[in-house]
Amino acid sequence: MLFSDLDAIGVVNSIGKIVTATTTRKANVAFTIKDQRDKEIDCTLWDLVSEQFINGYNQRSNNDHCVIIMRHVRVREAQGSYPLQLTNVWNGTKILFDTSIPEIEKFRASLPKETVYASQNRSFSTSTQLYTQSYAGTQYNTDENFMRNAQVLSLGAMKKLKKDAVCVTVVSTSHIRVSNGGWFFYACNDGRNDCSLKCEGSELPFVCRKSHTTNDPRVKYKLDVEVYDGDDTAKFVFWDNTLDEMVGLTAKTLLEQEKKNGYGDQQEYPRHFDAIMERKFAFRVKWQIGWGGMGSVVMCKDSPDLIAKI
Repeated sequence: MLFSDLDAIGVVNSIGKIVTATTTRKANVAFTIKDQRDKEIDCTLWDLVSEQFINGYNQRSNNDHCVIIMRHVRVREAQGSYPLQLTNVWNGTKILFDTSIPEIEKFRASLPKETVYASQNRSFSTSTQLYTQSYAGTQYNTDENFMRNAQVLSLGAMKKLKKDAVCVTVVSTSHIRVSNGGWFFYACNDGRNDCSLKCEGSELPFVCRKSHTTNDPRVKYKLDVEVYDGDDTAKFVFWDNTLDEMVGLTAKTLLEQEKKNGYGDQQEYPRHFDAIMERKFAFRVKWQIGWGGMGSVVMCKDSPDLIAKI
């Protein structure tokens, strides 16, 4: 469960994994803070907020206790082997290091002078690369190919279409639309037919609707996400072609990790999907008018230049 728009203050105790942005990974930094009761809290910051944290941390004038304030963060409750965690929202989290801020001054004064935190004498390098990525096949890497043979429409106009169409639009992701199918499905893999249809069964072998049988079904993403543009909302469906890169893991690998942590049900949505929520993208979708209208995601980009152009 997530709770948003909270503030937190604490002394940075330890800094763990730092990941810079690549074509398959979102930039992030994992660290812990301690509150005034000496309780340790896990934190993970993503994208530009992670860069903001590392830059602020490195710019400290000395190696004294590093106290920070995090404005507008999410709190995720502990689940199984996952501890309670703080993470940023995608449009509003701020990290404050200024020692003249009264709250930070008061917190620093309360800390035992003799205590040394594991992070105190460390500094870190950051990548200067842009945090702009595109997600899908290479045939759509250029903006021209991304928009080729597609109708550029607002979400409201797209919902009024009378027939299926390939469209380009700019919308923001909101939240997962929980469905009976969950976040993945098993696909046909019988070894003799070029078939990737959904296959089902209570035990192996599974069978697809073409009656192909498989003892080693492929695990594939299918994630329903609500998107919005002003007051207009719709369902966009994300598949392997985008989620493999956005999550940085195949559906099979993510499912294996979830099972190791005691999860693995299709309707137990992994935390990894948080990274794509509350973000604005340019989308290329196949708009389908059936079932009230929905967009099947072909590609999405978070390039500010492309978004402004559309």
